[in-house]
Amino acid sequence: MDRITIENFLKDQCTPAEAKKVKAWLRTSEGQAFLEEKVNQDIQHLQDGSIKPMTSEVRSEKMWNAIEEGTHAGGKYSNYEPKHPFFSYRYVATAVIFLLVSATYYATLQTFGQEKESKQPLTYVTGGNQQKTLTLSDGTKIRLNSNAKIGIPADFNQSTREVSLQGEAFFDVGQDDEKPFIVHTARATVKDLGTAFNVRELPGKQSIQVAVTDGKVSLWSDEQGEKTATQLVEGQFGHLDLQEGILQIEQFGVQNYLSWMNGRIVYEKAKLDEVSQQLSRIYDLSFSYNNPYLKELTVTADFERKSFEKVLKVIAMTLRIDYQMEEGKVIWMQKDQSSYKNEYQK
Repeated sequence: MDRITIENFLKDQCTPAEAKKVKAWLRTSEGQAFLEEKVNQDIQHLQDGSIKPMTSEVRSEKMWNAIEEGTHAGGKYSNYEPKHPFFSYRYVATAVIFLLVSATYYATLQTFGQEKESKQPLTYVTGGNQQKTLTLSDGTKIRLNSNAKIGIPADFNQSTREVSLQGEAFFDVGQDDEKPFIVHTARATVKDLGTAFNVRELPGKQSIQVAVTDGKVSLWSDEQGEKTATQLVEGQFGHLDLQEGILQIEQFGVQNYLSWMNGRIVYEKAKLDEVSQQLSRIYDLSFSYNNPYLKELTVTADFERKSFEKVLKVIAMTLRIDYQMEEGKVIWMQKDQSSYKNEYQK
């Protein structure tokens, strides 16, 4: 949503069609964040006594008192039930004032402080055991995993559609052939070519993971540049080693990389070696074997993604093997050499 249209809307100087467009945008997560930021900025400006003389013709002392009274018991807004927690009675009054003086307020900003216009991205952060779903103005839906952070530029969807990501998120991108959707991580870039995909960047790790569930994406290391980009298509998983500049592509159980969303991990006659490699990326652990034959055992399982310990127990019980954990490493172990050979020969 462009800034000029928003300003015209707040000054009641836009067309009905523009007003409808702005109202629809304000209902999105991006629009709600914009409103919250503007309301908080307005509170700071209103608490600054230097701005009051600039708006004296619009906001008389009588108006101040009327608005103040309207937010207390018996007032016009005394029965207001906010849809969002941050819209307390104080915010209602401030929002009303903001709309009343917006013409003067924006003219003042344009004259005295254009550099203060919000150029900072809108930022969304999730804590541990928390997920968040966002809908952007272009129709893109984003679901953030726990301990993730995403930045959305103030001018998103004007000339480009670019966001920055720390952690993990799933993107269901709105179609726009003229403006590719781009996700920037600390050292790599994912460019959407009309798709849905999952991106994971682990803090402190020298890698990025991309799982494509629909369409295709282009992935490259920022150090190497877009000319080295590789395309991933539906059903493919890419693991980019940023230190070595090597991209591994797999076409195995891509939906399991979305288990943080759907809560399930599913395998159908998959080799234990493939399963272990995937689990090492999902849970950030490594695997080894005390017998190479174990790699060839096949796993058929459908279980809830719970604790890593529970996943290991389900697999071990299914294959009738043992495991041992040592400092972030899992060692698959046969229970008994003779019984294992008999089992493997069947």
